[in-house]
Amino acid sequence: MSQEKKIQQKLGLEIWQELGKHCKRLQKIPLAKLYDSNPQRAYEYSESCGELTFDYSRNLLDDEARDCLFRLLETINLPEKINATMRGEIVNYSEQQPALHTALRSKSKIPILSKIGQDERQLFAKVRQDCKNFTRAFNDGDIRNTENIPLTHIVHVGIGGSEAGTRLLFDALKMQRRKMKKEATLSFISDLGGVQREETLAQLNPSRCLFILVSKSFRTEEMLHNAKEISRWMKKKLGAKAELERHFIAITAAPNLVQKADIGVKIPTERILLIPASVGGRYSVWSAASLSVQMMLGTNTFEQFLNGAERADSHFIKKPPQHNIPVIMALLGIWYRNLCKHSSHAIIPYDHRLRRLPCFLQQLEMESGGKSLSATAKPLARESAPLLWGAQGTSAQHSLFQWLQQTTEKLALDFFIASIGFDKKSHRKLSTHCLAQVETLMRGKNGEAQKEIPNETTAEKRIAPHRKLRGNRASNLFVYRSLSPHNLGMLLAFYEHKVFVQSLLWKINPFDQWGVEAGKKLAQNLSPMLEGKARAKTASLRDSIELWKAGAK
Repeated sequence: MSQEKKIQQKLGLEIWQELGKHCKRLQKIPLAKLYDSNPQRAYEYSESCGELTFDYSRNLLDDEARDCLFRLLETINLPEKINATMRGEIVNYSEQQPALHTALRSKSKIPILSKIGQDERQLFAKVRQDCKNFTRAFNDGDIRNTENIPLTHIVHVGIGGSEAGTRLLFDALKMQRRKMKKEATLSFISDLGGVQREETLAQLNPSRCLFILVSKSFRTEEMLHNAKEISRWMKKKLGAKAELERHFIAITAAPNLVQKADIGVKIPTERILLIPASVGGRYSVWSAASLSVQMMLGTNTFEQFLNGAERADSHFIKKPPQHNIPVIMALLGIWYRNLCKHSSHAIIPYDHRLRRLPCFLQQLEMESGGKSLSATAKPLARESAPLLWGAQGTSAQHSLFQWLQQTTEKLALDFFIASIGFDKKSHRKLSTHCLAQVETLMRGKNGEAQKEIPNETTAEKRIAPHRKLRGNRASNLFVYRSLSPHNLGMLLAFYEHKVFVQSLLWKINPFDQWGVEAGKKLAQNLSPMLEGKARAKTASLRDSIELWKAGAK
């Protein structure tokens, strides 16, 4: 180890030790007292980018502890790491790949991105143009069946990163649909069990369907199996002579495997769009993986979404750490996970259109940060990503919030609310619930109100202690003017950058996901065992198979 690295390692150890002392000190101070002690806290502990404000004033931090947190960045040389990623250098070490998801939304406005190789730039530009061409053709009625009738029912077939972002994007923005093909519909098929597929197909006219198969590797069993069953259904409904290739588009990083795939249809080369190999599935919402949403909502809406993400990229690159939203998000996560020892973090969007945000962020954060080894294959010195979970408010108030308000577990939360909603009167009511929960989680309720009730009954006295809420729950509040494509793009990109900063502090690779692979590979070998053609190698697996078989008798 070089002398410089030894000095940096010693510095890092000293900062972590100092942070531990701050955490111990602050845990003795009620969060509400911290807030109330500084009249300027809301201003000093919030940052804005465009129409989005990140309020982190309700966190267990004071100025001294926050300054110490920022010192952690001295141990990772963050500006150079950001530059290396933007330049397209190898940052996914296990797979020897760059991570070019930010380049998908770049229009070369950020100078540092200009150093990415011209081949990649040309590929991204070509795919973006291909998506525009397919969108225009679909909405002009130029994608037709053998009877020369335009296709109108898009079915997105994919799972994981090939579905979660696209589905979130559609749910969040579909109410903004303008001047697109009015009779068009979009459905999703992801599950392997068949029920979702059958329910979806039963509602559709096969002669008007366009199936978009999305899989980066084009080896995903769920997508391949569903595609094959869909082809069988199409042939049964339309006849063996139906030109099925008119009804399919493939989106992948492995175009050579599309032609080899046993899915019952040969998809023409001109109907295969590329996802760059350097873009992970959970980072692919900015790519051709979202073609189905572009077709439904239009190129302009999707471009606004990309523009919002690019604005977040510029903020991340240019803003100093003290005013950098994703950097602050990352450091808060480190504070609670590694110093305050929180094991989970909740995502609570107060917007029906963002109901899939917890699921999307689960994959982004837990697949990226769920590691026990460093990027150099050494055991981690500290815990990495916490359990991330959540649900839509106000529904969550009737399920999760009893636990959130009175559990002894320690956790922090992210809340999301727009200033302008779909319906002014209803949105005002929704907003009161969001802000009330944020306030109550911080301040709690000590039961004093019950003492003021005249002629208090015995039953009321008995209940009073159970109404007490501890409070002292930390939370972040994202407030945005409205759920526009631009603001949604900013929000999702900020979380991507948060994950990146945390990966540097944890010394992990956020761009691979080897933990997903083992179970998938074993599942592929189990079919012969379930059919009785092979014997399981372990007693536990044999017992499980026998139990499964017994249930079918």
